[in-house]
Amino acid sequence: MEIFQFGTSRQPLFGAYEAPAVPRKPPAAVVICQPFGHEYIRAHRVLRNLSAALSAGGIHVLRFDYFGSGDSAGEGLDLTVERSMADIATAIDEMKDMAGLPRVSLIGVRFGATLAAMAAASRSDIDTLLLWDPVMRGADYVRDLQDLERRWASGRPTPKVPRDFELPDEIIGFPVSPALRAGFEGADLRAVARWPARRIVTLTSAGEDDGELCRLFASVSVHATCETVPCDCEWRRAGAVHLALLATEMIDKIVAAFEAAPSQ
Repeated sequence: MEIFQFGTSRQPLFGAYEAPAVPRKPPAAVVICQPFGHEYIRAHRVLRNLSAALSAGGIHVLRFDYFGSGDSAGEGLDLTVERSMADIATAIDEMKDMAGLPRVSLIGVRFGATLAAMAAASRSDIDTLLLWDPVMRGADYVRDLQDLERRWASGRPTPKVPRDFELPDEIIGFPVSPALRAGFEGADLRAVARWPARRIVTLTSAGEDDGELCRLFASVSVHATCETVPCDCEWRRAGAVHLALLATEMIDKIVAAFEAAPSQ
């Protein structure tokens, strides 16, 4: 694994690149779009394991952190949906250059899947778009996170702070600026006008949604593979907020999806 910085020298992004361990025909490259906040922490290990598994199958893999998150430059309050979309575009171009390929695939998790779908809509160089438990509507996502925080915080001690101290706006320990909240709430996959990726795969953890996105694909004549995976990812369980995901079933399903990818 190669750890490096890319983007601009003033606002560098953190990248982790896994080179193919074996030759693959046709060659392929993947950019992984991380989830946000505590879901990023929970998914970190499983995405590291996914990267290794894809690399072992001969695929170039790039994981990266959005500006204002993880090990990239910037502070938490700098994180916005608009900037993260730009970071995905930068990561795509970086992966194409590193792999020497004209097209790449995107794997997105939770709101990272939503961003991946929106980013892919304006491009013509996306091969496979794989969405793992995508957020359909950002406004619902914010309400779900707020509800999760209320349930999570109900069993925790209330912090003692001076009366004139204003607690920052945050969700489960991660700052949420007005700009980030507005970006979340404005995101809606129903508003995506184009789905130009050569192949679309939606993988849903058991119990996570009712197939609305796949019904949307059918209504606009977009061919997509939709499958429910027996992966208890427990995104909405308050007791699992600090638990790392294992999600071996999901890793296996994603790797199998790329092994079964048709020739370019």
